[in-house]
Amino acid sequence: MGRSYPADEIQGYTTVHDGVYVLEVEDLHERPTKQGKLNVNGQFRIVSPEAFVGLPVYDSFLIGTAEDPQAENPATWTSRESETQTFSGAKRLKQLFIQSGITQTGDLDLDCLAAVGRQVVAEVYKQVEKATNKDGTENPFAGRVKIRIREYYPRTRIPA
Repeated sequence: MGRSYPADEIQGYTTVHDGVYVLEVEDLHERPTKQGKLNVNGQFRIVSPEAFVGLPVYDSFLIGTAEDPQAENPATWTSRESETQTFSGAKRLKQLFIQSGITQTGDLDLDCLAAVGRQVVAEVYKQVEKATNKDGTENPFAGRVKIRIREYYPRTRIPA
């Protein structure tokens, strides 16, 4: 006879569906991409709805560009011309800061730390990874379904 285990007590796997969730910012920190570009990674935990409480959700905010990998030039944060994804990353990170209710200092480390523990409402959706990355390189995650965050809202507002 094989090893016994409490089969009736183990919960099944639950996946996050497209929808609106209340998230708590669990971690927000700089983590460079493989190409050395400035990137901020976020880890969140679902607070509501009840069926999904405790599940993790991740987001990534790409800031650096090929021309300015560490985003040392303020124009890298604000330019729409360098890379659409970079502008989007900076804009989405600012949106997270605003919706979490922190007072922005302009110091990335301090602002990320201030957001930890705060709650936001997020619109979440699933996206299938494409075969190639935007730079034309092969995507090792092609075909996988990833959970993405479309928008952040303040904790007090649930979008219609």
